[in-house]
Amino acid sequence: MTSIQDYQGLEHAVEFLTPRLACANHLPFVWTGRETEPSPAGVSLLCPSRPCAGFADAITTEMSLKREFLAAGQTIESLLLRGDPMRQFNAEQLTELVFRFCTGFDLADTDLGCRSIALTPEYCTRTNLALVKGLAFNFVELHLDASIAGPDRSIAPMERAATLIGEFAGLGLHCRIRLSADTDGGFIERLTTTLMACDCREIEFIPSPPPLRRGGNYRIGRPVRQRIARLLQEAGYRLRGDRDFTNETGPGNGLRYGEWGFYDGRIQTWLGLGPAATGIVRRHLYRNARDIDAYLAKVKEGTQPVAEWSEAPVLSEPACEAAQQLFCYHRLPGNTDPETMANLEKPMARGWLRTEGDSYSLTDAGIDNLRTLCRDLAHRRHPLD
Repeated sequence: MTSIQDYQGLEHAVEFLTPRLACANHLPFVWTGRETEPSPAGVSLLCPSRPCAGFADAITTEMSLKREFLAAGQTIESLLLRGDPMRQFNAEQLTELVFRFCTGFDLADTDLGCRSIALTPEYCTRTNLALVKGLAFNFVELHLDASIAGPDRSIAPMERAATLIGEFAGLGLHCRIRLSADTDGGFIERLTTTLMACDCREIEFIPSPPPLRRGGNYRIGRPVRQRIARLLQEAGYRLRGDRDFTNETGPGNGLRYGEWGFYDGRIQTWLGLGPAATGIVRRHLYRNARDIDAYLAKVKEGTQPVAEWSEAPVLSEPACEAAQQLFCYHRLPGNTDPETMANLEKPMARGWLRTEGDSYSLTDAGIDNLRTLCRDLAHRRHPLD
């Protein structure tokens, strides 16, 4: 069974857009609890793929610990339950968890964020979806494993899950599809067509190394990717980043990307809960202890389970802002700072970027190498060195 926790590429995706994390036992800034602007915040709860004894209690404790990172009056606009929440919480525990979020935090009900839960097809039963809907979740993030999918593999279980989600009014559908060199192009095309028919609003294709076949590529073949991209774009979906397609209308210029996916940049504080979860506080990125036992021990002691902080801010720092612009919009404004543009001379020479009027945009080759380009920008190295 596949879960988000198994997607190492996804869990570390944020690192190619941010300064390097450094081990630290102290905050990289002076914290008083009163200096943060009461701007909207979000919560990203990352649940392990294997059942973990005491996890529900640990999250309750961490919720209390993380409250110190919020300013008075700061509202929670997004609540994302990621990974394998149904393996960690039964119906009663999930209900209690949401109740604690509602009573311990100021959960807002606006269009700025969302309330989402990750599920795999076997958990998409009427009982579970009724519970999810009753707890005011408005999106299901459906995880589909197509890493071993020949031309004759049936899509019926995946189609049943997507169709059943659509029967619950007000419950939107996002999909994360795991691919490999062993994914048949015809299969993924059939699956994509079915998801579009089920009004899936976002489809992300996640590569899963290593390939099972000798000599296979890390990424699904370029012709297949191009065919799927064309299929989606003809249906009104647009590409964000290098593997995420959406037909939703996002913020005009404020879109950003984090470990938890694309989000409205007006949400500037993110509380990451759970082992290996990342968050943003005072514009600095942090990551909780990756090891589950270490995480549980920290929380049991009543101490923050944060293991790493970014040494530099991840918001408003020119190099990171440029990486975000390229990743989210595939372009840079003409007034990008000179130091950043100097770091882009080699990618432009390689044909990854081209000039368009008074701005710069990615080419197809640039999109293929987007994560490398953004990582080198955020880490302030000359790309291709």
